[in-house]
Amino acid sequence: YKNRRTLFVTFVYSALVWLVEGLILWVSFLSIGISISIAFSVTIVAFTTLIAVLTFLPGGLGSSEAVSVLVFTKLFNLSIVEVMSAAILSRLFGYWVYVLLGAVLLASSKYKGEI
Repeated sequence: YKNRRTLFVTFVYSALVWLVEGLILWVSFLSIGISISIAFSVTIVAFTTLIAVLTFLPGGLGSSEAVSVLVFTKLFNLSIVEVMSAAILSRLFGYWVYVLLGAVLLASSKYKGEI
């Protein structure tokens, strides 16, 4: 890659996105009374994101949740209902975090009058 700074910045942003999504999944599990580690939550988000990209489905819809169900039911012995509840909460809140962040960035952008 020619521009190492761009590559580094892209890597950092991607890592931050996975961290935020992992925290959202962690909070989603906590909100339904299930405690898991933050590190495991972030790892699962990174893994399910990779699977979602490989399926070519828009937003990995369905594939991410299927992998989450498989991993959490096998490793944590959770029910499908518990895992799907956390996954759906995570999806809903995850999208709104980025919508709000985008709105803030757009409002502060020097190009806001051109859109």
